[in-house]
Order: sequence, then structure tokens, then C-alpha cells
Amino acid sequence: MMRVLSILALAALVAAGGCSSKKTVYDSNGNTVTSDSNGKTVTVQSSGGTMTMGQSAVDLSKLGVPVYPGATQSSGGFSYNGSHGSGQMTSLTTGDAFDKVYAWYKSQLPKDAEKMKSSSGDSSFAEFVTGAAGSPQTTVMISSKGDQTSIVLSKGSSQ
Repeated sequence: MMRVLSILALAALVAAGGCSSKKTVYDSNGNTVTSDSNGKTVTVQSSGGTMTMGQSAVDLSKLGVPVYPGATQSSGGFSYNGSHGSGQMTSLTTGDAFDKVYAWYKSQLPKDAEKMKSSSGDSSFAEFVTGAAGSPQTTVMISSKGDQTSIVLSKGSSQ
């Protein structure tokens, strides 16, 4: 627990340290925390693996699912690569209605990818999963409340 807190504290220190150049901090456990030159991406390297958080942490073309046209990354994302597996996750938003986004993903993904769809009042949720259990899987979660539709794309694999 202390190790995780130490890494998070280092990440916060690097992120808050300014935006003018690349900054790297090392701790006594051999962990490094690096922020990019604009302060919008932080990478933590430890003996367990590497995790990158921020705007350029996820390459959308490598998620294995199409990206909804016109959707924008709302807050970046994160990626992890370590001895136990790897994964990426990012959040997108669009002003398009839930039903339009849902229909687009339903037409773009395999027929058996849809796992659930639910609506209640002005809130809706749908989930699609591609890939077999035990192999790399990609998940698309679509949700809306009111006039904003959120799309969370994630891909993970175990090693």
C-alpha cells in the first residue's frame, strides 16, 4: 500500500511541477515517474510494469474496435503493460443521441458482441464485448444521461 501511495505521490509531484519540459523523478524503490513536455501525460515505471495516464496514453487505432465518428476523447486515458498482462482504456463523448451511437456500434461489431442494453427515463446503457474469454478482449460501454453520450473503450489481455 505504501508503495502505491509513493508512486501516486511521485506522479502528482511530477504533474504539478510545471509544463515547460520533460520531468523525471526517481524514488528509492527504483520507480520512475515522468511527465511529458506539456504536462498532459504521466508515465510510471516500476518493477511490476509501466502505466501511462493522460491525453496521449492510448492509441485509439490499437484498441481493436472502431471509434464512433466525431467522438472526442474527454479526459485522455490510461495504458498498462506488465508481467501479468496489458490494457488500455479511454473515454469519449459525443453530442449524438444514445440510440444513434448504439445502432452504429451494433452495426460495426460482431453480432454476438452485444452483452446488454438497458434504458430507464433519460438514462441508457449498453455494453459490447469482442474476443473470447481467456484471449484479449475489447469492451465498448455506451451510456447517456440527458443530451450527452459517453463511450468507454477498453482492451485488456492477461499473460
